[in-house]
Amino acid sequence: MESEKIKISILECDSGHTEAYSMLTNFVDSPFAEEAIVNCIYSSDLELAKKKAQKLNIPKVTDNIKDALQNVDCAMVIGRYADSHYFLAKTALSEGVPVFLDKPFVENSTQAEELVSISRKRDVPLMACSPFRFDDGLMRFKEDIKILKTI
Repeated sequence: MESEKIKISILECDSGHTEAYSMLTNFVDSPFAEEAIVNCIYSSDLELAKKKAQKLNIPKVTDNIKDALQNVDCAMVIGRYADSHYFLAKTALSEGVPVFLDKPFVENSTQAEELVSISRKRDVPLMACSPFRFDDGLMRFKEDIKILKTI
């Protein structure tokens, strides 16, 4: 049922992540089509957002950040460059919307500390996963899998 799906807003769309994440949810044969939907795409480049939205079955397109955060369960800040990440993540967290923040996280440690502080004070999740690909445990696990494949 559509209303029970996790509703995701993509904030900025100038990278291939827009396609990668939307392909996981927005098509009948998508692996998470029953669980989630990217239902909004925000961009300061409205024409680019419109093109991607049409291609990726994203029903709502906007260049207004507050509008992009309405009726969503989480926001994915996935713009290519860090210069927009801080403002977008801060706005979403301040509106009470959980945030996945892709790399580059933000431009400096002061911005990072402020986002973490807002997240804690408002009890709104903030997460990033990119650094985990360098985690020692994960790297050992990948090597173990390679060894197991040869057995």
